[in-house]
Amino acid sequence: MINCKVLFIVISGIIVLLAPACGSAQSQSYKNPALVEIPIEHLRRLDFYKSKIQETLPLKSILWDAVIDEPIKGMHMRGQVLYIETTRPRLYALSADAGLRQWQFPLKSPLDFAVGLVMNLPEQEVAIRNNIVRLAGELDMEIKNKNRDETKVQTLRKSLDAAKDAYQVLKDQDTVYFTSAGTLYCLNRSNGELLKQKTLSFVPATAPAATTSFVFLGAMEHHWVYQLDAGDFYERNWFKAKAAITGRPAYMHPMLYFVTDDGIVYAYDVESQVQSWSYRTEKSIKAEMLLDTDTIYVGSTDYALYAINRYSGALEWKIETGSPIISRPVIDKQENNEQTLYFRSENNGLYAVSLIKVPAKDSYGNDIMLPSYKIKWKFPQGKEFLIRGHEYCYVIGNDDRTLYALSAEKGEVMLKYSLDLFPIRIGDLEKHIIYLGSKDGYVYAVKEPQ
Repeated sequence: MINCKVLFIVISGIIVLLAPACGSAQSQSYKNPALVEIPIEHLRRLDFYKSKIQETLPLKSILWDAVIDEPIKGMHMRGQVLYIETTRPRLYALSADAGLRQWQFPLKSPLDFAVGLVMNLPEQEVAIRNNIVRLAGELDMEIKNKNRDETKVQTLRKSLDAAKDAYQVLKDQDTVYFTSAGTLYCLNRSNGELLKQKTLSFVPATAPAATTSFVFLGAMEHHWVYQLDAGDFYERNWFKAKAAITGRPAYMHPMLYFVTDDGIVYAYDVESQVQSWSYRTEKSIKAEMLLDTDTIYVGSTDYALYAINRYSGALEWKIETGSPIISRPVIDKQENNEQTLYFRSENNGLYAVSLIKVPAKDSYGNDIMLPSYKIKWKFPQGKEFLIRGHEYCYVIGNDDRTLYALSAEKGEVMLKYSLDLFPIRIGDLEKHIIYLGSKDGYVYAVKEPQ
């Protein structure tokens, strides 16, 4: 039996959820928080950070704040949930939309890598939930209709029941995976319940990549990527490379993709266990790749960023930068269908590249459109792209403490700000929100004023 108090108050219209740490071998979820007195030191600290944000940053709209009440070691977002690792060590899950603490899980040792989710499941969950709302609305309207069609009513009821069943199945499969001290853990993503764990027979070299059926993990032994059964973590298969696996594998049915230290991108057909293709860059790959629909984007220490067709392994294009690329690129997709790829070249700064299509002819003389790029700008002082706002792109500088507001089209410095108080930051590209974390355990969701 866990004896823990949960603190829940509203300050100036902002929901604050607090929970003192409590010892437990299991995760702790927070569904019915109790209203109790909040420590005055937390109120003062919350107000201090809030005033600093609104006085010194352009992102003056504070959507929510939250207190972890433990020093924060790292923070990342998966499927609209913020996963926060503390030095205690513990893993916390906060909803990205409201900052409410969903659960906490005690760790025996720090995480080896970032957490992994079942790929595409959070997006499917949103789509099914929206479909349930739509069907319920249509059913309600038809029932209230004076000339209602009973056949249509029954059809809508069946469709609604089927959607609810599909949603429940999806929720049962929606899990979080991570490794810690050589053990693979699986938690329920909604409440943090420990579903299963297993001590691995190998040393993991990457974060897990999961599907509803399998978990893929790079291993230090033999230069393999293991395929584990999602049900019992049984080692079903492994996929070979010639050098150490670098970066989380990626899966898009039926293909598994991963990169290695000797500069090779591999593609395996998981069903047949046959290597479909490989592409060799000129030097070692240290950066995690980005798999986006039809293309793999990966940087190499040979100073180039590569765009590789995921089906054929053919090079679509590459950009020479004159400096190693050792971090993962990101793509910002705008509402007008514009797509901008951001990546960092170590000594040459941050690049913003428009992803475009150009007309060409195939081998039969037919008109086709081929993927290409256009460099929009290069910012030598840039380290990491966070979000694109109304007018500016917000970028972290090379000093890891300066926030730059750049003109979106030319990359010119318009304004700059200090982020000394918030060394932990994450950008939500879709919602144009930045999550700021302080080392002493305070988290804020901020964006530009409307």
